[in-house]
Formats: sequence, C-alpha cells, structure tokens
Amino acid sequence: MDTGLKTESLTASYFIIALGAIIQVAAGEWDVIWHAHQNSETFFTPPHSLLYAGVILVFSVSIFSLSKQRNTPSKLLLALKLALIGAGLQIMSGMFDLRWHSSFGFDGLLSPPHSVLVSGMLLNGIAATVGILHLMRITPRQAGFVKLVFATTVGSLWMVSVGMVLLFTLPLSEGETFNFNPDPFAAVVTATVVLPLITSAMVILGSRIPIKYPITALTALYVMTNALATIIFHPDIEYAFSYYVLTILVALAADFLLKSRLVSVIKIIIIGAMFGVLFYALYFPLSTYLYLPIMGMPLDTDMSAPTLFRLTYDTLGYAIIVPSLIIGALGALLTDKLMKKKLSFIVQV
Repeated sequence: MDTGLKTESLTASYFIIALGAIIQVAAGEWDVIWHAHQNSETFFTPPHSLLYAGVILVFSVSIFSLSKQRNTPSKLLLALKLALIGAGLQIMSGMFDLRWHSSFGFDGLLSPPHSVLVSGMLLNGIAATVGILHLMRITPRQAGFVKLVFATTVGSLWMVSVGMVLLFTLPLSEGETFNFNPDPFAAVVTATVVLPLITSAMVILGSRIPIKYPITALTALYVMTNALATIIFHPDIEYAFSYYVLTILVALAADFLLKSRLVSVIKIIIIGAMFGVLFYALYFPLSTYLYLPIMGMPLDTDMSAPTLFRLTYDTLGYAIIVPSLIIGALGALLTDKLMKKKLSFIVQV
C-alpha cells in the first residue's frame, strides 16, 4: 500500500466532506431567511436545492473514498463511515421532508425531518474533523494542504454545532400545522450557556492550526460564510455587513495575544472570555431572535437600521455579558486541557 498516496487521498476526502457540511449550513441559514420573506414555501426552493447538493457531495465522496481505500486501516476509515451515515440520514430526511410538506404544508425550523437533517450535518462536521486529526498523527502537518483542511474541518464543526443549538432554541418552529417552538426561558438559558461554550471551544481548537494567524483565519471563514448566507440575502440588514465583518478584528487581537509572552493559561482564559461575549455578534442576525419572545416582542419586529440588535442587546446585555464571559473562559480552559491530554501532537499555545 502506498501510504503517502492513501493519506493524501483521505485528506482530500475530508476537505470535500467539510466543504459539503459548510455548504449545508450556509444553505440552511439561507433557508431561514427564505422562510422569513416568503408567504408560502414548498420543498423545492433554491436553499433546499443548495443544501441537498451539499448532502450529495458528502455522500458521493464518502462512497468513492471507501471504495478506493480497501486496504487502509479501519481506524482511518471510521470518519468516512461516519460521514456516510450522516449523509444517508440526510437523504432519508429529504424524502421525509418532501412528504411532510405535502401532508402538513409550511413547516417551522424544528420539524422532525429538519431534526434528522441537522443531525446528519453534525455527523458530517464531526467526521471531517476526526478524520483529519487522525491523519495529522501520521502526516506532516506543515504541508500546506493539511493546514487548509484542518482549518476547514474545524470551521465546519463550528458551524454545524451552532446550527444544532439554534435548531432547538430559535422561536421559528411554528409551522402551518404544528408548533414546535421551545419554551422561551429554557431556550434563552440554553443558548446563553451553550453558544459561548461552543464558541470558545472551537476557537481554542482552531488556535492549533499551524499557520501564522489561525484564529483570524477560522473566524473569517465563519463570518464570511454566515454573512454571505444571511445578511446579503436580507434587504433590511444589508447595512450590517460592514459592521459584522469587524468581528474579525477581535480574532486578530486574539492571535496577537497568542504570540505574547503572557502565561499560557492566562492567554487561554482571556481568549475564551473574549469569544464567549462575542457569540451574540458572531451569530447575528439569528442570535437576536433568541431573545425576542422572553422580552414580549413579536418576531416581525422592525429589523431596519440597528434596531433589532439594539432592542435585544441594550436590554439584556448586562444579563448576557457576565455568564458568557465566565462560560467562555471555562470552555476555553476545558478545551485546552482536553487537547493537551488527547491531542498533544498538534501545536500548543
């Protein structure tokens, strides 16, 4: 077996799987905006077409790669099998979703077929990240393509993890027949705890990407994907694009902090706290919807100017800042400790 050829092929496969997951997340966010601006909706929409194109991409590359890697150690193929399972679930959810629309009309965000779909997305993101981490144990991580793939897989895992949380917390799940909206208080508590935790964890994992400005590159990937999928398709908040991309400056500051002479644990705590607080801005505009019900505001609250952001954050900011600072710092510390124990082969801060 030509080990070099096999690992290069697997690296490419995980890159494509990660891209497929990112396409799915972007299309899913676009679909939320589509729901908000269309009075009627069927299964056959542009966002759905793009989303399932991402699903087919993951399914196809998983099948192809498994067929070409017959003599590869099973440990290295586990991630491909996981991606295949995730894509298979998504294909099944597509057929389920088509039937759901036919039977029940317009659906909300948290419908049974959507739950299966996003679960498949999460498996795709996990598969790509686990796969490249396995390969980094035996592949020189200084290779440019490996760096790119590692950054892309972490970005995909970040996006699908946030997508899973928003699926169960956003108050956008009232369909034509069923209302699956979560309890407003439980949704706010869950999102305010879990989103800063995920954000800081992904940033600390991304800080190990062996490039000069890893956090900046990872954050830019997230920000630009979300901006292109939501903000530019939303006529009321197009103004926010230039402000939204400024969040990348926080990531740049974090990268400079990484290079400083501060004690490692202090750097981890500060970066975790920074990104814990930043979650509200990073996940704009969907993050603003989280807090409207608990404030007694309708979901069609005016989104022009900076109204939506300010209506929620100016009122709830003090309640959000303290817990997100603490949770972000704790999430960063726990992630750093876990990485030193389980992923000691990648670059340390």
